[in-house]
Amino acid sequence: MRCSKSLLAPFLKEVAFSPTETAAFPKASFLFVTYNRCPHADYRKNPLTWAVQTVLANRYAQVDEFIFVDDCSTDYTADTIRRLEKEYHLSVVYTRNKTHKEFSYNRAQGVLLSSHDLIFMGDDDCLFSPLFVAGSLFSFARLKKQVPNLGLLNLNVYDKSTYPLRVRPLSEIGRIDYEKTFFYHGFDSFPEPYLTHPVYLDKAHFLLMPFRVDTFKGVNLVSREELLKAGNYLDLSMWPYGYSEHIELARQMAQAGVAVYHQPDPKIYAVHLKYGSKSRDVYDGRCRSYHVPGTDYTLGQLIAMSEEPRPGSGSRCAPELFHEVEIGTLFSFYLKISKEAGIRFAVKEYRQFVEQNKVFSTTPAYSIQSKTERNAIWERGILKGIAVSMKQTGKDFSSVFDEIRRAL
Repeated sequence: MRCSKSLLAPFLKEVAFSPTETAAFPKASFLFVTYNRCPHADYRKNPLTWAVQTVLANRYAQVDEFIFVDDCSTDYTADTIRRLEKEYHLSVVYTRNKTHKEFSYNRAQGVLLSSHDLIFMGDDDCLFSPLFVAGSLFSFARLKKQVPNLGLLNLNVYDKSTYPLRVRPLSEIGRIDYEKTFFYHGFDSFPEPYLTHPVYLDKAHFLLMPFRVDTFKGVNLVSREELLKAGNYLDLSMWPYGYSEHIELARQMAQAGVAVYHQPDPKIYAVHLKYGSKSRDVYDGRCRSYHVPGTDYTLGQLIAMSEEPRPGSGSRCAPELFHEVEIGTLFSFYLKISKEAGIRFAVKEYRQFVEQNKVFSTTPAYSIQSKTERNAIWERGILKGIAVSMKQTGKDFSSVFDEIRRAL
């Protein structure tokens, strides 16, 4: 079901926090893992700058520390961070890898650098709403009183929009179906039951009640103490990027008894620009005239600047590599749970990706038409997934590929 701003009107009421309330907010750091997201010498034209500017434009609350983990960028990243630090008088922690790793590994390193227990995780091509910081901190602190083992609060991410694009049932938001080896993110959506029967975490501030989820994405507020209890982010640096990083960590947190919730309130969100990629998704442009607070641009202008292809920026890469890593990392995730789950996933992906040319993500700009090429991509992903899983677990999965072939 498509969503509209008029449909959300009851949930978009202005929130105001008193000085007494804001003084009680816990302190927090903001962690950005970044790679080649500053291609311009003029720092104002770089997405990392826009991300920081929108955080600084937040009302009622500010973060106390910005942490940047630079994954061996070759552009103007270091210069941009120095300019932001000087221009806005930021408290900055900056570290740069000597070699390129990948995001999950880098998030784990950044967590250890934080001066505070609460850490915002944010993509370096996101824009953050004016109530993002205050609404998240208030929600986390209030929910923690009800859920003592709360470790992570997932936050809304709307692709190139300032409000959710669709309405979904709760069963399709942040769920993992281990039997079907399938998971739903759906964090670009508004939960259907809340339209007619909203539940509030705090009615006075019109803030909706978060609900428990099985998984999460890259924009969230996490407790370092609870995160480390679950083992921190997994080292996935043997892959070009770790597509499975969030379901890997979500399962670790569940096993450690750490609760993960999603805050669906549409006033607390990030706009994902998908910098460097013109996705196959079609956006209707309803929000393009919106002037993005803290920046010199409208959302439409930022989207236009973001759609220029930039391979080697963030996790942008050729579709062939994207699908290989997507298949391989998710296969490895299920294989480490059980050999049977891994085989089910591999067979399902063969049927859908190789035979039917169906793909999980719309991020790649085009689909791969050659079945022979799709089969080669699938095979590379599965074989590497086996090798990685053996290295990570010490278990012998050497016969799994033959078992998969027999199951096809």
